[in-house]
Amino acid sequence: MIAASFFSYYTVASKPVIERLGSVVTMTYATIIGSVPIVLFASSAGLAIEWREVPAGIWAGIFFGVLISAFMGWLLWGWINAVRGVARTAPLMYLMPPVAGLVAWEFAGEHYTSIKIAGAALTLGGVAVAQDLVLFGATGFTGTQTLKHLVQHVPSGFKWAIAGRSHQKLEALLPLCSDAASQPVIRLADSTDAASVDKLVASTRVLIQLAGPYGKNGEVFVAAAAKHGTHYLDLTGEIGWVAEMIEQAKIIPVCGFEALPFDMAALLIASHLKEMTGERATAVEVINQFTGPPAFRPRDILSGGTMASIKAMLEEGAGASLTDPAALVTDDATATHIRTTGRYDFRARFDKESGVWLAPTVPAPFVNPPVIYRSISLLAGLKRSPFARDCHYEEAMSTRGMAWHRLRSVSAWLLKCSPAVSTRWQSRSTGTVHSISSAGPRPNN
Repeated sequence: MIAASFFSYYTVASKPVIERLGSVVTMTYATIIGSVPIVLFASSAGLAIEWREVPAGIWAGIFFGVLISAFMGWLLWGWINAVRGVARTAPLMYLMPPVAGLVAWEFAGEHYTSIKIAGAALTLGGVAVAQDLVLFGATGFTGTQTLKHLVQHVPSGFKWAIAGRSHQKLEALLPLCSDAASQPVIRLADSTDAASVDKLVASTRVLIQLAGPYGKNGEVFVAAAAKHGTHYLDLTGEIGWVAEMIEQAKIIPVCGFEALPFDMAALLIASHLKEMTGERATAVEVINQFTGPPAFRPRDILSGGTMASIKAMLEEGAGASLTDPAALVTDDATATHIRTTGRYDFRARFDKESGVWLAPTVPAPFVNPPVIYRSISLLAGLKRSPFARDCHYEEAMSTRGMAWHRLRSVSAWLLKCSPAVSTRWQSRSTGTVHSISSAGPRPNN
């Protein structure tokens, strides 16, 4: 286990070093540094050997083991890692036992027992069924959009699966994958069946979980991902649930419109400022603007899954998480400062620089700030952080007219100031207006 842990760390850590220094330089230093403890450990035994009496065949074996097998082998391994990626090359290590076994059988008289053969078959069988990526919730609106994106970008040989509860619905999606460089397989799992979820998550290296509401369906996936070391992503905007999950595992939620583009935009803005001036950002403002045809119905800008999540949050009474910009910040002093200086303000305001009225971000202006403030607080202790420790974050949506902005501001203000009152009204509204989980905006919106 210790050797496997060191090798796993080396495999992952060597990739950026190889990309920066090149495979030859990296492997040279790795070989030299790795040889030092071996020489020290074996020095007493080495001094006892009469090296002049060592046969030429032994010297040839040493030469092959050190230069060809070790140095050249690791040189090639490092280059493949840098080009193909660790996730795709690491499983090739499972080929070492059968190859070594065949060589030993041919040249060293090694014999295979039934137990050895069964063990090898079990190991290689597990590698064969393992997936690089599983998309759960593929039949929903956002799941289908994600599937279309994967179809265009998965490389040849990529092992992936679409997963959900209904085999029939998943099978209906396969025609969308006809142009993919590698075809997905269908996997079945149900969020109400922990055993099926555990089996699904254990079979993949990356899980994209798009089936909400996450407060009801999400924890079983996070638990399984933490248990099996599976990389996990979702697109939840349920900040209260995210705060609960953060205490249990390192996950990457909120990867949809909320809050990935805003989080990345804030980081890019601050990084550019630091690169140009050397100063860390003390305030960041992100203004977004919707383009496309006018939106006349809720489904023109919101998917059914989003509406279901909003409805679930309101029904569960997540008032505090909807009004606290520091809901995800764990440092008490930083959280207090954010709550004092970063209070939500959903009132209309005119931006003189852009010459437009600014409105709260649609559909949920309370989702992004906690995520961005968490990113800022996590980076605060690093020298390379582009953010000042007390950096202030603000965001808004550009609008063309005052009327629409006022309407949106009033709605958000009600949600902020009267969660108990607005919960009952908005919960009924979200359930009535848009309850079809697989529906959503048209492609040109």
